[in-house]
Amino acid sequence: MTRKNRKRKSKPKSAVSKEISKATVNLKSNVRDASSRKPRVLWANSFCLLDTSSGASISIRQILKQLHKSGYEVRIVGATIFDSPHGTKGLGQEWQDAKSLDVKFVDVKDGNLSHRLVRTQSTKRSEMSLSENDFLYSAYVNELNNFKPDVVFFYGGQPLDFLISHEARVRGIPSAAYLVNANYKGTRWCRDVDLIVTDTHATSAMYAAREGIEPVPVGKFIDLGKVIAPDHKRHYATLINPSWAKGAGIVAMLAVLLEERRPDIVFEVVESRGSWSEVVRNVTRSVWGVERSELSNVIVTPNTDNISEVYGQSRIVLGLSQWWESGSRVLAEAMLNGIPAMVSNHGGSPEMVGEGGIVVDLPPSCHEAPYNSMPRPELLDELVHFLERVWDDEPFYLNLMVRALQQGNKLHRMEVSTQRLLEAFQPLVEKRAGDGDFFDAVKRVHKHGLIESSSFLHRPAPEINKFGIKESISKHRFAVEVVKLNKSVTFLFSSAMDIANGTPVKVLFGSLEEQCFSTEFVEFAGHHKVTAFTTEVIKPTSQLDGYNCELRSITELEECLSKNGMFKSCEFLKHITACVQNFVSQKSSNSENVFGSERNFKKVGFILFGSMLAASSRLQGQFISEWLNKSGRYRAVILHRPESRYQVDMPDERIAPIAWAAIMGTCETVVFQKANGKSHQHLMEIFKKLGIRIIFVDCDLRQDYNFLNFIDHVIVPSEFLANEYRKTDFEQISVIPDMIDFRRSLPVRKHAPATRYGVWIGTSDKFEYFSSLRDSILEIIPSVKITSISDHPEADIKWQLDIFPEVLGGFDFGFITLASDEWSMAKSSNRAVLLMANGLPTLAENRETYANVIQHGETGFLFETPRDVINALQVLDDPTVWVKIAAAGADRAHNEFGADRIGSMWEEVLTCR
Repeated sequence: MTRKNRKRKSKPKSAVSKEISKATVNLKSNVRDASSRKPRVLWANSFCLLDTSSGASISIRQILKQLHKSGYEVRIVGATIFDSPHGTKGLGQEWQDAKSLDVKFVDVKDGNLSHRLVRTQSTKRSEMSLSENDFLYSAYVNELNNFKPDVVFFYGGQPLDFLISHEARVRGIPSAAYLVNANYKGTRWCRDVDLIVTDTHATSAMYAAREGIEPVPVGKFIDLGKVIAPDHKRHYATLINPSWAKGAGIVAMLAVLLEERRPDIVFEVVESRGSWSEVVRNVTRSVWGVERSELSNVIVTPNTDNISEVYGQSRIVLGLSQWWESGSRVLAEAMLNGIPAMVSNHGGSPEMVGEGGIVVDLPPSCHEAPYNSMPRPELLDELVHFLERVWDDEPFYLNLMVRALQQGNKLHRMEVSTQRLLEAFQPLVEKRAGDGDFFDAVKRVHKHGLIESSSFLHRPAPEINKFGIKESISKHRFAVEVVKLNKSVTFLFSSAMDIANGTPVKVLFGSLEEQCFSTEFVEFAGHHKVTAFTTEVIKPTSQLDGYNCELRSITELEECLSKNGMFKSCEFLKHITACVQNFVSQKSSNSENVFGSERNFKKVGFILFGSMLAASSRLQGQFISEWLNKSGRYRAVILHRPESRYQVDMPDERIAPIAWAAIMGTCETVVFQKANGKSHQHLMEIFKKLGIRIIFVDCDLRQDYNFLNFIDHVIVPSEFLANEYRKTDFEQISVIPDMIDFRRSLPVRKHAPATRYGVWIGTSDKFEYFSSLRDSILEIIPSVKITSISDHPEADIKWQLDIFPEVLGGFDFGFITLASDEWSMAKSSNRAVLLMANGLPTLAENRETYANVIQHGETGFLFETPRDVINALQVLDDPTVWVKIAAAGADRAHNEFGADRIGSMWEEVLTCR
């Protein structure tokens, strides 16, 4: 239920006053509100999370890093137990020291994480002694009582793991278990567990059907920096970890079937726990009756820490698991690299790849332990044909590649999984179990009312004042709160700000409807706090509830609020100003330098026309804002980015929040990216009255130019469109080409193309025109294949920004069409430039916008008829000509349309009044 829908009950003034006294703190008490602390999570398990040989440890370590990044305090208790002895290298020198010294603990600093590990004599879990188990248990209990977590996080189904969740439950601490395999049987292991998280919906559904529990799927946690290949050669069919359970036997059969038939299809097998030679011997002996230890079309690679190199060579990943694989990290990493996969229809693998690969039904016997039952060779014919097509049909493969990228971005990106995890954890951390009295909780459940004192590591308790608020830890902060103290609280507050370091104030605006006339100042631990009760703080029409803004200085805050008249009560403004100025005078003798680091920046706001799914010129606002921020001279902020691909107009309720964001961000300029709807014009009017400069960026011909009354400067990508604006007598016009955003470098091809595969890029409104022209070309030369990338439903590949430039590297030439009507003539040249920049010789219709970029026969080709296209392709059949034109086109695109050149042109407009 929203706050607005709740019933509001007015309190008598005496009740309000009583609540005010409870919410304030004595100026000299040196305490703070306990609710401001970070949530705390404690990880406990016998396995070491620095184990490089354990997928589970790698996943949990990444999860804890994300929790820390999201504002959690994290502690880790474990032992020196590893899946494989090779995994100890994650400990580095600490492991060597631990082996040579008689120590009970190994303390390892791991970036923002700290691992407290019990030193064990063996690295094997089965050889962990009773005394080592007991010591780990005691260490865990000590950490419970010392760290006082809000959540305990763990995995495991052994007796020690039962105690982890049990001890947490005794203290009233919620626990969460990580479950990513099918090995847990029965219900004892989860008796004391509040939350179970897993990686896929498939595993959640399996446990729901089998055990009656429903784990929450949160996805995989993949560090892109460690798995994304900087360059993709796409040579091999890849198998990582050649164990029987992972389908190594089936891969060996495929390799045998293709060894003589298609020796160009090469397999790479990366060994970790499994032995490839053992698998080959067993398969060749049992299926073909002749034992072999190696195959000529298979490259065997030893276990590697640099998995991105493996993905850089991979054309397709093979994940034909025969056991229940909940959510393969390899498959998630493949999708993020845009590598299609062949997977078995078992476990979570189909969910991991989606449409980014092929799903194979294996005989039921293949899914029975010990997973060495093989299908008959003739049953693999379909898989053999699929692999051949992956190697032979480039457009088919590119479409698979795009779908893999889309699956990776949709399902496996770190931020997506982190958000799911935070939502799952939120009900647990909201209980704030760490604030409880654990001594009393243990004493209550103990049959004799005793406490295991030897298990507790005592530390001085924080001072508690009469309001129950703990001693402040942080210093030099400033906060403002306006609170209406009844059952339905709406508020206006500024979160803590370190003014001495010039950190921006964050302001949350909310409406106050009832009259409250009391104000009280409090100060604690170097803090200044205002709890202000005022009347009619915000006009009802402002509707600023729940919007975050940034403030640069107190002077600017006072000017903004006064000038706009949004606040009817000046008393509130006086409270804020007096409090902050008093604080600043104590911390800095020169108040002018308090926000000095911020004053070096010019503030520019951007209001965009569409989301990141928009195409061509409609992405310029995003690219330019990023460049301005990187320049070190500007602070660019996206004030509004629609959720939809295009948004002709915005909802009226967005006007006030965006206006306040620009005001409180002290924007000197606001850029409207093609956005000129009714609400946009309302915003323009507000900014015009406030003296904020308005720049309008356009890329289309239009009939109505009424919005120019509010505009100070217009930027267009073509001279044709500039002339159309000049017809309105508007003079402040700049022609700035679209910036090509080079996110990843793609070298120009070194060899001429073996076949004629072209690519066309365009929006749905241009698709029919392109399709008609493509048909005309195919009538003359059917061997030419031109793949379309568009938002049109009949496009070969669905448009998505993240597919560039990777996809373009798979084609031989670029193909650009453009109708000859006035609307089309106003368009920019960015489609041609994009293709040229990625090393593709580009063929474009002979239109002015493309003729200004392409020098016919030197940096590309201009055509007017289908026959001209055929002639150009015949010229490109010469390898020398192909390389020359590709290189010349790429050089021109980079030199004339690169970020620095276009960014400097924007800077000239921003600095010119």
